[in-house]
Amino acid sequence: MVWVDVGGGTGRNLEFFSVDTIKERFSKIYIVDVSVSLLEVAKQRVEAAGLSGIVECVFCDFTDNKMVADKLPAERTCDLVTMSYSLSMIPNKELALQSAAKLLKPKGEGVLGLADFFYGGGPRASRHQGDKDGITNIWTKIYCEATRLWFKQDGVILLKRSVLESAAHLFDFESVHDEMFRKRVPLLPLLRQWHGVIMAPTK
Repeated sequence: MVWVDVGGGTGRNLEFFSVDTIKERFSKIYIVDVSVSLLEVAKQRVEAAGLSGIVECVFCDFTDNKMVADKLPAERTCDLVTMSYSLSMIPNKELALQSAAKLLKPKGEGVLGLADFFYGGGPRASRHQGDKDGITNIWTKIYCEATRLWFKQDGVILLKRSVLESAAHLFDFESVHDEMFRKRVPLLPLLRQWHGVIMAPTK
């Protein structure tokens, strides 16, 4: 498979697979980021694992169509595009999702993997309770707004369902059940933010 890991930073996601699994399952992996310093760490990790022939670390703004076309695989040739806690830090989220759709194989052969921080009520949203983000009352709204402002200080914009709706013509978000769960944020024990894991094949 061909895998593009957007916002892959230090290449940490590679360590969820054994080296043998990577060599067996992937013909090419691209670690994409806009941080040169993080990519340098990724290169060291790749070299230490003996994966330089498979893994390429690429400096690229994933919302810049020219850079994506010049530095990443041809359109409709990738099997997997992942964004692990990176879409929330990309200003133009709609354009990032469009770039992912362009790279992926069409008609369900390509898959988008998304894990990130979400705004709202987690499972309540998937059960259609409250509004589309799962906000059921004014206290939930106040908590979610305070959390949104806290994360925004660090350039993290919590994802809303409207972001996914903007790409609903590109990905089938309904075919695979998404998972929403709350988890504490390091150093802030009172803050239990919603996390979401979504897998969506192309349309």
